[in-house]
Amino acid sequence: MGYRSDVCLVVGKEVLPKFMTVMTKHPAVAALCMQEYDKKIEDYDDDGAMLFYWSGVKWYSTYSDIEAIGEFMDWCDEDDARAFDYRFVRIGEEPDDVVVRGDGFWEVVITRSIDF
Repeated sequence: MGYRSDVCLVVGKEVLPKFMTVMTKHPAVAALCMQEYDKKIEDYDDDGAMLFYWSGVKWYSTYSDIEAIGEFMDWCDEDDARAFDYRFVRIGEEPDDVVVRGDGFWEVVITRSIDF
């Protein structure tokens, strides 16, 4: 079955051309982002950003598509302006397994509650 995560990635319009290039070079990334998502919003902030959400996905850095997305985020992080044009949030199965990257789209947050 494998370890599963919930993942959200928002790609802003300034870095979207680079992300589209990543999808072109890596068909597995294109499939993940254009077919295998649980939710996709193409004009997320009414300004051209794209939001992708996956629930219960195997988000292993050893997978070529996940590695390519990680390299895209590394590229964004190399420049402060680009870092403010994306947001990545991953929640793993364990309570302390949380990854947040990118300095933009602060409305994408982790919330916790107790249900009974």
